[in-house]
Amino acid sequence: MPLLRKPDGTWSIGSPPEVLRKRHGLQGPIDDAFLSRFLVVAPDRPSGNELIDRWVAFELAHLQKRWRELFRGELPIKKAYEVNEADIAGRHLILWGTPANNHLIAKVAGKLPVTWKGDTVAAGNRSFSSDHHLPVLIYPNPLSTTRYVVINSGPTFRESHDRTNSLQNPKLPDWAILDLNQAPNGESAGKVVAADFFDEFWKLKPPKE
Repeated sequence: MPLLRKPDGTWSIGSPPEVLRKRHGLQGPIDDAFLSRFLVVAPDRPSGNELIDRWVAFELAHLQKRWRELFRGELPIKKAYEVNEADIAGRHLILWGTPANNHLIAKVAGKLPVTWKGDTVAAGNRSFSSDHHLPVLIYPNPLSTTRYVVINSGPTFRESHDRTNSLQNPKLPDWAILDLNQAPNGESAGKVVAADFFDEFWKLKPPKE
């Protein structure tokens, strides 16, 4: 739609400025990425953190099993080094690991509102030790902004929710921090120590008191 603008005192016709905001098909939460074409992206190599590597290996195997048994399909999956430009442009990317062992996470991490900073995982002014915490989130992919990037999550309902399809719905909002000292179970992939939706402009909301 054309837009009348007056940036320097003179009216002109232009295009609306590109603003990152939620819209249909790009509004979250995490589970929304699994409703259209996606690609699961496994790490390139070990991260150097045994707890994280063990958790990622378990969750990837768990996702493959769930996708086959519950969704009746084979999970589309590649190693990070196998991902090409067509994959990035044409599919949501479900990235697993950390910037240390997945080079695609390393590419986007600095542009995410919830991310790794030094030896912490940070969400605004809240920080958690990266030794045993991981972020899970959905966000417009900085490498292809009409697609999502998801970090460290499959569909967020798990085995305990399968007893009725009324429970098979999103259990996490747009982002969360998981404490991996609590092992994955039928309810959750780890202990959720912080979680929220991003605002309409994909920014962090102030923490709830």
